Amino acid sequence: MNDLLFMQSTWSSTQEAKTKEMQREVEAIDADRLLNTPIEDLRKYFVDKYRIDVPVLLEDSIVVDQHETKVDMQHDPRRFTPNRYHPTSVSGTIIEA
Repeated sequence: MNDLLFMQSTWSSTQEAKTKEMQREVEAIDADRLLNTPIEDLRKYFVDKYRIDVPVLLEDSIVVDQHETKVDMQHDPRRFTPNRYHPTSVSGTIIEA
């Protein structure tokens, strides 16, 4: 679940962190490398390394399916079950995207 986009931080904090990271790297470049590397090569390096590709949702292509099922609530601490050692099923709906 931790790999969800922006679950741990916001877009603005992600962008700010990347910008600061790039600034630190630019400030730490060796002077000889800076003088001897074509500007276009430096630009390409930093763009490729620090670019953030924002995903685009294709709303017309979203497909969702749902169906009724039985859901085992045996281990759900939010539900009362008379016997936690035997499955306790309730009617539910599964939504799959």
